[in-house]
Amino acid sequence: MSGRFLIYKGFYFSNKYCIFESLRLSLKTIMNKHQDIHIHPGEILLEDVIKPAGITIKEAAGMLKVSRLTLSKILNGRGGITPNIALRIEAVFGGKADFWLRLQRTYDLEEERRNLLLHPVHLEKFRYV
Repeated sequence: MSGRFLIYKGFYFSNKYCIFESLRLSLKTIMNKHQDIHIHPGEILLEDVIKPAGITIKEAAGMLKVSRLTLSKILNGRGGITPNIALRIEAVFGGKADFWLRLQRTYDLEEERRNLLLHPVHLEKFRYV
């Protein structure tokens, strides 16, 4: 395995691999156990749904009735999973649309949290009387 890795709570992450004690685990399993792991849902869609199905991004886009560019942006973390896309994933690949929306919401919230840490805004806590 080559490339950049993130080590988090005993897990090793790269764009293509997730290894825990030399065992391949699905990213969905890890997300269920560790909600605080920061992974774009497009990466989970690619690694846990599209690749195991043995289909190309172009084929998956055709099945979802979206452009290859739209799906590619989602899979590369440059686009988000909208309610419309989540419903399409549910219809084509199974599972629940709200699962994908929760992953996206969690990812977006963590991104904003990181942005606020990098670029703090002075906010005063409201004092109830």
